[in-house]
Amino acid sequence: MKVRSFPGLTSTALLLLTTTALCAQQNTPTQPTPPPAPPLSQETVNQMISKEKAMLHEWELMETPDHPTTPPAHKSIKVEMNRQVIEKATTQAESTFHQILLDLTLRDALRDVRQGLRARLSTLKLDSPIPPALEIPPLASGDDSKNPPPTWEANDVPLLRERLDRIQSCNDALQTEVNALMSIESHLPPEITHDDISILARIPDPVRKEAKEAETLFQQGHLNQAKDIFATALKKFPTSLYLLSNLAVIHLTQGDIPQAEKLLRQCVAQAPFDAVSYSLLGITVFNAQKDDEALQILARAVALDPDNPKTLNYLALVTSKKGWHSAAETQLRKAIEISPDYAEAHYNLAVLYALSARPAISLAAQHYRRARELGSQKNPELETILKNAGIDTSTFKPQEKPSFTP
Repeated sequence: MKVRSFPGLTSTALLLLTTTALCAQQNTPTQPTPPPAPPLSQETVNQMISKEKAMLHEWELMETPDHPTTPPAHKSIKVEMNRQVIEKATTQAESTFHQILLDLTLRDALRDVRQGLRARLSTLKLDSPIPPALEIPPLASGDDSKNPPPTWEANDVPLLRERLDRIQSCNDALQTEVNALMSIESHLPPEITHDDISILARIPDPVRKEAKEAETLFQQGHLNQAKDIFATALKKFPTSLYLLSNLAVIHLTQGDIPQAEKLLRQCVAQAPFDAVSYSLLGITVFNAQKDDEALQILARAVALDPDNPKTLNYLALVTSKKGWHSAAETQLRKAIEISPDYAEAHYNLAVLYALSARPAISLAAQHYRRARELGSQKNPELETILKNAGIDTSTFKPQEKPSFTP
């Protein structure tokens, strides 16, 4: 079964995080960050560094902050440093656990897709037998639990990372087998499969002219006219993925989420192994505030096509809303690795970095600059955060296309 591209009408408005929304997720105010304090003089900075070095030297001579010779001021600073170390470790533990939750969801999707593909291929008349199932690395007892502990401890981090490694090894093996099964089906002729995506997803020839007109009308903002043309064409070709998905995108753009969802469920019924249909359905369900279902649907889309940057971007939207910010970062970085010029992924990564519990302002600026160069719109709130951190965003502009010189 061939992998198709996203419908031409897909709106970038569906692909972006907003700083306001992310602030709400993190229970942080959306007001601009206060201006930074005036810079310290170099003399004051040198004095602070000298004093800190002297204190660190004294700490090295003491085995514990409870040592009888430790001055009270040193004790409080040492305790604060220990508290910060513990806080960082527990944050890492929670972030690793969130990645585990996402990877377990992906594992469930991969197992379901593998089972479905094997069942489907077993009903077809193939020239050669289906290859045997690969040996999947086993998980340890408790690895598949999705229940967090009552409290996080600093020593949880290495155990969680070992658990994550085992789950990812399992997923890698499952993905290899799914890819092999998808490859088999993609080379089968349509007369055997009866629902080849390359046929279902293309524009039906009798309505090609009308479909192109509808696309143009959509781009010009004439949504109702475009919708009427697609709806009329769909009556003639009710199984067309092209017509179903593009009509769904128009309904979604207009805020008619139930109708968009209905059309996209028809898509996945027509082509149960079409990654794009599942991606669009997932983002539609996400817009309907059904986050858990959206996560499962998008996980299936990733299982069917793990290298689609738009699907990974969608998955990052859902995981970010659930508070799994580290997992969202991983998906966005994968999307950029696959498609370095994917503006929406750069933009969303900039928002995550700027508004995380521990902001990474330099990384936020780097990705926001790239997003603007690639054509993303200005985000005044994000720019305020960067400016208050001392970053000049006035040079963050779309790149000019080189003029043709004969």
